[in-house]
Amino acid sequence: MEDTFRGYAVVLAYTRPRRFILKNANDQWEVTIDDINLNTYDYARLHRLSTSFDIKGEDLWCIHLCFDGSIVLPSLPEFYSLDFVLKTCNQLLAEMLLGGVYFEAVEPNDVDKAALYHTGYVWPMGLANSQLATLLFQLKLKVASAYERIHLLNPATVTAQELHDARDRGQKIGQKIDNLSLLFIIRGVSAYRHHEWLHSLLNFWFGVEQVVSWYWENWVIKGKRQPSTPIAGRTNFLNDFRSWTTASQIEVLYQLAAIDEDTYRKLNEARKARNNLVHKGQLPEEKHAIVVFEGFFQLLSLAYTDGDSRDSFAALLEEYKTPKPFEVGFVEYDFEEGQRRREFEREGQAYRFSAPRPSIPGEPKWGEKEYEKVFVQEKTSWQRVSLE
Repeated sequence: MEDTFRGYAVVLAYTRPRRFILKNANDQWEVTIDDINLNTYDYARLHRLSTSFDIKGEDLWCIHLCFDGSIVLPSLPEFYSLDFVLKTCNQLLAEMLLGGVYFEAVEPNDVDKAALYHTGYVWPMGLANSQLATLLFQLKLKVASAYERIHLLNPATVTAQELHDARDRGQKIGQKIDNLSLLFIIRGVSAYRHHEWLHSLLNFWFGVEQVVSWYWENWVIKGKRQPSTPIAGRTNFLNDFRSWTTASQIEVLYQLAAIDEDTYRKLNEARKARNNLVHKGQLPEEKHAIVVFEGFFQLLSLAYTDGDSRDSFAALLEEYKTPKPFEVGFVEYDFEEGQRRREFEREGQAYRFSAPRPSIPGEPKWGEKEYEKVFVQEKTSWQRVSLE
């Protein structure tokens, strides 16, 4: 008789931002302050699968998403490669991001091994070492401190149907602009939200070049204005990217009215910032990241709507440009009381959670206890540390 408790080997990847995935509108998550304090929350739900996504061209397997937002992949030879895992996960997340549900890119330290049981529950091995992975693993084990368990109170949620709808919208955009790698989009957005202007600029510029290439193919090489009879060497000439640089292509597309003036200006400003980075070593600033962010989405909108609108992603653009506090409330220290406090408000209810902390030398509560002296006490603490 088969051992029904034997799990199937799978690959698991944690996703950001931290949110719970509900199977449907009736699949609610309810946790009280008592559950937090007494450690009696429904930890099993954190291990449960919530939905699955089909993969194009694959009939034998799919991608699962857990209640805690993690992605579950089958342990097939393809997924023995970390690169393939990251590519597959980020492709799915990028499709949903482009369709309106914000996700950040999965990184190598978000990836874990796990066992999937026939009951539809997943047990991770705890090999992933990102901050998010560590937190969720401890919550699943029920070994997180009360201070960390507060994350379970009124968390952000999204329904499985919302994710499927978002993915459908994202896939339609990707299918039309068929040479566009959505991985550049999710990495560009993730970098921007973390104030990594350099990586945001580069990833979005790669996306710009791909959309410009799509335009060049469809508006110029295969455009409406074609010779009555073929001209020898014309196609090869137009495909020569040494002659037709991205800057040249953008200028021609502007002359053809394929792109409007505002988009044209932003793309040229972004191109200059990219060139200054590559040739002069000038690191981009926030203003450069913003202009390529906006220019890319305006260009993509024009391509997707056949020139009808540059603003079809405007609401999405503003939402993704503005970082949101996905963390529960804020944390501060009260040095006089020796308390670490977390305060937050959700759904009209205010909560405050405090945890005592030990004192350190230099604070009144340390008193006369011995400690290893680093500075001369009479001087300011802002001085060089002696190597003796």
